[in-house]
Amino acid sequence: MKPTYEQLEQQLAAVVAENAGLKQAAEFATAPDMWIEQADGMLDYRYVDWYVDALKAAMETPATDAYLAEVRAQGVEMLLSSLPPHYTARADIEAFAAQLRQGAKS
Repeated sequence: MKPTYEQLEQQLAAVVAENAGLKQAAEFATAPDMWIEQADGMLDYRYVDWYVDALKAAMETPATDAYLAEVRAQGVEMLLSSLPPHYTARADIEAFAAQLRQGAKS
């Protein structure tokens, strides 16, 4: 079943929010005050323990993962549609497409 316009808007909003979180995390990690200049002019990254948790949280992207799983599953279904109806592995290919979709939900 095709998603409705409203569902697509919700999916897009979720992906955009995830990307904004990733961008914010990257901007913080690369901010000038995260680097310390040593006497020899070399730069050392200022490691902040709490920031590891913030980065890990930003890297959790369930909406993006679900979208990519759907794209992959559609690719598998495109392969399936190009095969002859009597192809013996059709059920396996259909199961694989379903598994791709389910993988994003778990």
